[in-house]
Amino acid sequence: MISSAVMDQVYVTDHLPESGASAELETYETHPGGKGLVRAVTNARMGMNVQLMTAIGNDTPGRELTGYLDREGLSTELVKITPNAMSPVVAVLMPLPDGEGTSRG
Repeated sequence: MISSAVMDQVYVTDHLPESGASAELETYETHPGGKGLVRAVTNARMGMNVQLMTAIGNDTPGRELTGYLDREGLSTELVKITPNAMSPVVAVLMPLPDGEGTSRG
């Protein structure tokens, strides 16, 4: 499967701020994400033989992504680790349950 692997940065706030404004941060978490990574892991968990072809940086998010693939039993043979490059990161803004979330990345 050729697709993306990203690190999601999830910010849970009391509300979605308007442009130029701020909001109080309730929680912050990071999670491996990206459509390709999620599909590859899901298929591997169902017993399929899958590999993900993607490119990431040789940085902390990149190492977290390859560690996650290893823990899920997926080969990283087709993952290109690019020196001096930043791995893709997506900011996910999630207001508390009475609001709507959005992502930027």
